[in-house]
Amino acid sequence: MNEETQHLIARFFEKVNADIKGGMRCRDAIDLAAVTVGGFLPAVVSRAVSKYQEATHPKMPLSQQENADTLAFASMGKLWHDEQFDENNEVTVEDLLAQSLYLILKYAKEKEPEARLDAVLEANAKAAGDKEAREAAIYAMLG
Repeated sequence: MNEETQHLIARFFEKVNADIKGGMRCRDAIDLAAVTVGGFLPAVVSRAVSKYQEATHPKMPLSQQENADTLAFASMGKLWHDEQFDENNEVTVEDLLAQSLYLILKYAKEKEPEARLDAVLEANAKAAGDKEAREAAIYAMLG
């Protein structure tokens, strides 16, 4: 990852974290940080929001799948190859960020910050893929 990408992600994490700690809802903090920081972030956030909506809308097939989070990760990232999911392929920084945002959007419903973080980390632990990288991003935004 180049320095510019690292800098954009660090600014994004800081802004999301500060806005959430300031009382803003997670979704609003994520949207505002993406627009404020710019670069590739609005596209990543858009991808995560779209997949979150698909995974939580009761009439969408994804929401009815037992392993919805893993399927969401696969279909929004580079893990999807020739109609098959391969969780052993390398994921991009953008994919890991989108996955982390998806988990925050889907599971950070608690009002208490600690309970919110615990819920997201529990969901992360159950999902396929690079749990450690996602956990670091989740801590950076919610911790």
